[in-house]
Amino acid sequence: MIDVNGEIDRLSLMVSSLLIVTRLEEIELNMRPVDLYEEVDSIIKLFLPLADQYDIELINKCQKNVAVLMDEARFKEILINLVDNSIKYSREGGFVEISCIKREEIVELIVRDNGCGISEGDLHCVFDIFYRVDESRTRKTGGSGIGLYLVKKIVELHGWSIKVKSRLNEGTEFIINIKSGL
Repeated sequence: MIDVNGEIDRLSLMVSSLLIVTRLEEIELNMRPVDLYEEVDSIIKLFLPLADQYDIELINKCQKNVAVLMDEARFKEILINLVDNSIKYSREGGFVEISCIKREEIVELIVRDNGCGISEGDLHCVFDIFYRVDESRTRKTGGSGIGLYLVKKIVELHGWSIKVKSRLNEGTEFIINIKSGL
């Protein structure tokens, strides 16, 4: 029964994600200034129980008092997906670090971990819908291949850009370049 219940939860989450995917083009962004340090801090607090379960340290290295014009709810979806993946694919005793650095008209947001990493051959596909790096890991971590697709689409809706850097057995970095104009 526990396995069946877990599968129901997984399928329910996937259906919910698919509904969001189908409505992405229709979403009207509710843009307002949001303080990045505070937003990252709230996401870290949300993930502390999961991070503790895996003995992962969550680190907020964002500069304080950096506000960006964005849809706060959609931005939370970005961070939730990236932090959740980083925790799931980090090694026990590892870390997930989120940093925000203002550089002229751009704020660079980086979500970095020291987990298992992604092979060079898979990097170009990680944002494709339903793409999963390793089918065997999916069973353990519950991935559906929708999260990073959603992240990229939400980033693009804001007019931002995202890229990924990774090395096997060393970790992964997702870098989002955010237009900082208010």
